[in-house]
Amino acid sequence: MKKINSNLQLVKYLMAFLIILYHDWTAFGYKNVFFLEPFIGASMSVFILITGYLKVDSKNYNFLNLLMIVIGCLIINTIVCLSINNFTNILDHVQNLFLGGRDWWYIWCFLLLQPFIKYLNDFVNRTTGKFLFLSICLLFIFSSATTSLYKFGQVFTMFNLFYMITFYLIGAWIKRYYNLEGIKKFLIPTLLLLLIYLPIMFYNINVVNYKISMSTSNVITYAISILLFLLFLSIPSYNNKFINYLGKLSLYVYLFHYITQIIIMEKLFNNQFLNFSPIFIRNIVYGLIILVATTIIAVPIEYCSTNFAKYSTQKIFNIWNKYKIISIV
Repeated sequence: MKKINSNLQLVKYLMAFLIILYHDWTAFGYKNVFFLEPFIGASMSVFILITGYLKVDSKNYNFLNLLMIVIGCLIINTIVCLSINNFTNILDHVQNLFLGGRDWWYIWCFLLLQPFIKYLNDFVNRTTGKFLFLSICLLFIFSSATTSLYKFGQVFTMFNLFYMITFYLIGAWIKRYYNLEGIKKFLIPTLLLLLIYLPIMFYNINVVNYKISMSTSNVITYAISILLFLLFLSIPSYNNKFINYLGKLSLYVYLFHYITQIIIMEKLFNNQFLNFSPIFIRNIVYGLIILVATTIIAVPIEYCSTNFAKYSTQKIFNIWNKYKIISIV
């Protein structure tokens, strides 16, 4: 059995937390946590980088299993939303419930990416490092130009798919050709990250328009996400079952955190439960509460959806095999 790098699983869980913080800003305002903004905006890109990094050498694509897991989550999501709608107006906050809700755009786009993964891997394997790098640069420019009009999560367009393909290939390129060793592996990404981050913070602090990292272009956020990923890779790999499980739950934390967020927002903040200063600390505490609560909720959801996927996938394979036998006869 292939050894799992728990470091990457922990990164996935941390990125889920950053997504929660990103969505908290609709309640508290971006300016209160502006110093986290470049990193929070990079969370989705890091997820795709991890996918490309791990999947480029894999022959096990598990598309049907992933699809069944998402369908299982969709069924659970619908039941939960309809059940608790009697207690809180959650349906007023969820767009297109039949597709999951406010934040499910990412998983549907990710599913659209899955049929292309085999061909993307073939492209990586059959091209030289220089040609692959040039192709990625062109895709990077295209993605930056076409997605700069949108914040990911607000609008789902086919350009989001191009963005995912770009970052999948970047993750694959890093796996194949990124070979810094020793202190350089940590030092170079750190210095480049500071070189980008510090001027942004100086600009944000000293001018009225503090949202340069998200309002002007996605290039800055893209660059920060790549450097963050390289920084995480510089940490020595290890294997921990608990952290691996948290990484597994990160998908469910992402898909279901909005339910927890709405309930906690209405029950806690309407009662001024966390009404203290400074506001950015309140943001972090609030985000941690949602993270822990959603992680607890994610445990039974993961169990149910995984077993649903196993059962459904097996049934589909059985029907398919039976169909093939009949067609041959």
